[in-house]
Amino acid sequence: MKRDMELIRKILAQIKARDTLGYRSIEIPDTDPAIVARHVELLHEAGLIEAMEISAYNSPLPRIVVKDLTWAGHDLAAILENDTVWQRLRAAFPKELGSLPLAVIKSVGLPLLEDWAKHQVGLS
Repeated sequence: MKRDMELIRKILAQIKARDTLGYRSIEIPDTDPAIVARHVELLHEAGLIEAMEISAYNSPLPRIVVKDLTWAGHDLAAILENDTVWQRLRAAFPKELGSLPLAVIKSVGLPLLEDWAKHQVGLS
């Protein structure tokens, strides 16, 4: 399965929008629950979300409940949730975005976000 950065963006946004810190499942409308579960599992393995696996031994899908984003998860969410940065990343990597390492996405996205922020306050 190929990573879907648009789905990762939606998952991070959903977690960030929560107003409580209880463990809950992630559901993305019109998306296969198995694909969502795998992406949540990847985010957990990457240390981007605080989560707990509660899968049954014979469960075909990973069942992970999510509490919140980690510090690194908040940083990635800030990069991906900014529409200007997101559109530039998608335009620069129309087919490769899902296959790029997260470290590359962060290293390219962070300067774009910094430029955007500087422009917002009149520094560029």
